Amino acid sequence: MLSCFDCGASVPNEHAELQGVRLQRLFKKSLKLNDGRLIVHGIFAKADTENNNQRIYPKSVLQREARAYELKYLRTGTALGELDHPDYNSRYFRCLNLANVSHQVLDMFWKGKELWGSIQVLSTPSGLLLRELYSKGVRLGVSSRGWATLLKDSDSSQMFVDNDFQLITFDFVTEPSIPDAYLVPIQRHVKRKTIPDQSKILEIAHLGHGVCAMGKLHYLPKAAVLSSHIALLQSRMTAYQSSRQAEHGSDATDVDSIQLRAPPPAAIDTVISPQTGLRDKNHLDQLLRYSHYIVYPEAAYLDRERHARDYHKHLETFAKKAHVAHQQNLLGGTTTT
Repeated sequence: MLSCFDCGASVPNEHAELQGVRLQRLFKKSLKLNDGRLIVHGIFAKADTENNNQRIYPKSVLQREARAYELKYLRTGTALGELDHPDYNSRYFRCLNLANVSHQVLDMFWKGKELWGSIQVLSTPSGLLLRELYSKGVRLGVSSRGWATLLKDSDSSQMFVDNDFQLITFDFVTEPSIPDAYLVPIQRHVKRKTIPDQSKILEIAHLGHGVCAMGKLHYLPKAAVLSSHIALLQSRMTAYQSSRQAEHGSDATDVDSIQLRAPPPAAIDTVISPQTGLRDKNHLDQLLRYSHYIVYPEAAYLDRERHARDYHKHLETFAKKAHVAHQQNLLGGTTTT
């Protein structure tokens, strides 16, 4: 059984149909009860039921992964998530984009086929956007981020998530694949001692750089150390660009084409972190997987990395999607993604 500090609390039965004004009232009351902290709760996932993505998660598989998530991340205070999912083709799909961290999962528990839980929205750039949307009465949901093989049932043609499913984390989305997976502000006081301190993550998120594997979050250094290292990477890349421009002359057209024609990831990795072997590589470079991706935003291989390419555009896009979905809800319609 997963941990639960709020099993007795209730979410309105009609929470998936909450309109803006009522959600705003719940938001204000919840902030008063929790000293300004925004904590929301509701359905995270539903087993043995086809979702809007035409997928069915067997309960045995979902239970196994929820339990593993609790042991790896909930109990260590590293159950963090992002604002929207990364692209499925992203090399960082199994990692956390530190600039985009928006919340931490506080607990999870089962109600029949439904996996429920509570989340604290953090005061990171992405978290502050979530907070603003909630304050305006905009509905927001949560979605599991995972990796699995899909199997098609020959009789029913339904798609089942295979036993190799790996739950990575839970991210906020504007339209969850489960119709009821909209989270609402909690209406009771949550003791501060039950909430992991994420002050270091808050500072790091505001740096706007870096990707870290979920399992290595507790190794992250202080923000000041990370900031100094990022500055070093940027200076090395600037020097590299300058040397490339010197090789090709000062013609503006040539220079522009050189800047847009980035070297492959391996070449960039060598430039910013010269090494003769893995042991010589800076420990921060080992910790921050492909940490250079954010300091060279023109790199061609970032076409699949929306968050890295233009983080501010990512926030803007999420806000627009949330408001469009909200207006559709008020009008009684639906939208699809």
